[in-house]
Amino acid sequence: MQPLITISAGKFATSVVRSNFTHGMEIAMSDRIVDIVGKPTIQYYTSSAEDRDESAFINIPHIHPGRDGYSSDDDKLRRVYHLVWQLTFLYGHVAIQELEKWTEKTPSFPTRLVICKQIVAQVGWGLEKTAAGRKWSSNFEAAMKDLNDSWFATLKKAITDRARSSDSASNDRERANLLMNDQLAASLFESGRSMPIYNPKTLLRLEDLNFGDIEANPNEP
Repeated sequence: MQPLITISAGKFATSVVRSNFTHGMEIAMSDRIVDIVGKPTIQYYTSSAEDRDESAFINIPHIHPGRDGYSSDDDKLRRVYHLVWQLTFLYGHVAIQELEKWTEKTPSFPTRLVICKQIVAQVGWGLEKTAAGRKWSSNFEAAMKDLNDSWFATLKKAITDRARSSDSASNDRERANLLMNDQLAASLFESGRSMPIYNPKTLLRLEDLNFGDIEANPNEP
């Protein structure tokens, strides 16, 4: 089964889909999920260029539903969930209309890629040109901003709390690790990137990102 409209829950699943199922690194670890959610792309079930016309599909990224169980932003997060599902059902509705239109015209369908492009264009036109579409787009933009601002406030509180922890750290290395992670977190968010990962071991994998004054891993000699 190769659905014409799909969703991907979370950044890693979306990364796999956007690589056309060839790997999980299409989306950088430093990219933010809030910049990806609700932004459909045309993807392919095969990595073979000559087969792409008949393997195309539309994928819509969602925030992973499991996040709801660990979030303090219940209303803001669920509002985003709700709006992205509205968009998903809209794509499904337009897809059915397009398929029915071609069935009425001719027994010979265009390629999947052509149909996907028509669906994306039709939905895009509706969101931009109709009053209901513009209202949805405005609501979605506001909802994403509210969620992003809430996550940023949570991040700032975490940094403040960790700064207090660093004051009571048992040794210089522990204090340096806490400070390094706080600098990384602030730099990531200020540059429009992902939420922080509070684990000093991950810094070894982030050395090539060159975030401002974050230049070295304090665990290295």
